[in-house]
Amino acid sequence: MTRFLLSISFAALSLGAFAQAPSGYYTDTTGLTGYALKTRLHTIIKTGHSDQGYGQLYEGYKTTDKDRYYENDGTLLDLYSEKPNGVDAYTFSLTNTNDRCGNYSAEGDCYNREHTVPQSLFNSASPMKNDIHFVIPTDGKVNGQRGNIPYGKVNSPNWTSTNGTKRGPNVSGGYSGTVFEPIDEFKGDFARTVFYFATRYQDRIPNFTQGNILDGSSTRSLQQWQVNLFLEWHHQDPVSQREIDRNNAAYTYQGNRNPFVDHPAWVDCIWAGICPTVDTGIVDTGNHTAINKLALQNSIDLYPNPASSAFQLYLKDNNKLTGLSIVAVDGRPVYTESRNYNSLEPLTVNIQQLNAGMYFIHLYTEKGTIVKKLFKQ
Repeated sequence: MTRFLLSISFAALSLGAFAQAPSGYYTDTTGLTGYALKTRLHTIIKTGHSDQGYGQLYEGYKTTDKDRYYENDGTLLDLYSEKPNGVDAYTFSLTNTNDRCGNYSAEGDCYNREHTVPQSLFNSASPMKNDIHFVIPTDGKVNGQRGNIPYGKVNSPNWTSTNGTKRGPNVSGGYSGTVFEPIDEFKGDFARTVFYFATRYQDRIPNFTQGNILDGSSTRSLQQWQVNLFLEWHHQDPVSQREIDRNNAAYTYQGNRNPFVDHPAWVDCIWAGICPTVDTGIVDTGNHTAINKLALQNSIDLYPNPASSAFQLYLKDNNKLTGLSIVAVDGRPVYTESRNYNSLEPLTVNIQQLNAGMYFIHLYTEKGTIVKKLFKQ
């Protein structure tokens, strides 16, 4: 579909409130960082969450997933079939129950309910099965192609949907199996639904199947390679007006919110160790000794620092870079790229376009996420 007034300035990604959370909703979060912040958010979004049941999701989608942003025609906005800059191959009606699956054999036959964290990991139990924040409406055929595999990066797809969503071998590092990659327009949307799940259900995750996605802990909750991937997607695709509106509608529907749509910077504060008033280093995976943390931090050198037009990254200790992001001090992502790099030769990153000031460089590696400060002259 043709894009319909879907623009958002980087300035909107401040550390303040992003969407329309009620006054006092995030009470007692001030000063919290890391997993303490995550645990407080868990308590907040668990309280007030009213399970509406599985069948009622179709009614909820009438307000959470109506297309007001591309063709603006009121049809279902399906992230697996939406073409942001072109004509969709098919559309679904939110009011015609015949568009809901049953049986299907091809794309465009019907739509159903996609669990961005597969329900097989939690044995299809409630309230997870029915949670509209991470259970989204998608084409049945595409949903079936994904099955219960993780999200990841695909260079050589063995299946591709009409909008470019891909299935194939993972190339993002840390996992070599088959993965599912949505289009760039919605990668941040998917990342934030998974971060929501990891927070809302952190108390139950130790009892869930891990499925190459979860790590079995109530703290980090996600496997490190998934954290690296979703941090990158979170920066690459910032919160959109669609997500803001969906978060508000979901709050009306089931009584809780996705905090990472309201406060995008909390993603970094929890999973990347970057908070407004906290010195930065590396992500705490929960199992590293202090020596291992230091070794990870020292496995990539950044030079020169301060830098004026470019800086170079030097990889050591057989570490492999899978991506990087540059984030301003107010939480704005200003640059991101996917990169598989393990050469002994330095990697040069051009920063001529950046204004002078301090930035945080997120380096996603197979061994963990490293964060370094950079001063741009």
